[in-house]
Amino acid sequence: FLWPNNPWMQNNATYIFSSLSGIAISIFLQDFLKTRTVTPRLSRIIDIFVLGYVICIPVATVFHQYIIGYYMLQVLGMGGAVLAIATAVIALQKKVASAKFFLFAWLVFLLGIIIFVCKDYNILPYNSFSLYILPAGSAIELVLISFALANRINILKKEKEASQMEAL
Repeated sequence: FLWPNNPWMQNNATYIFSSLSGIAISIFLQDFLKTRTVTPRLSRIIDIFVLGYVICIPVATVFHQYIIGYYMLQVLGMGGAVLAIATAVIALQKKVASAKFFLFAWLVFLLGIIIFVCKDYNILPYNSFSLYILPAGSAIELVLISFALANRINILKKEKEASQMEAL
């Protein structure tokens, strides 16, 4: 649809944009939950997942290993889903205020990824639910993460007001 006259992009867009999405989600996870300070070990594991997504792009697009690239995306997506949930739970235990919103918002999306991947491995049946769970989970997650971001903005405003009052 977007590249009707570009067969290379038609063949590779899935790998490129899925990898870029995984990279962006990983960076967002690290920033939003402050993993570098709260859970440094998990933050390093998230960095490894980012590297996996970076490697996936040339595997599929340059070396034309489409099946390997697709399986890499599935493993990274499913493993990343579990890692994101674990990171959010640990951040919640360490009193990161935005972690509860993040966990609630992303749980729907991350479970959608797991269900979608399980469908491809014949663990779950291939039906309308398993086929459309990923876009539905993404839409719900988008709405919920908006609430989480609004909460984060409110927390930052309160912290700024408190520091200004302290300075006065």
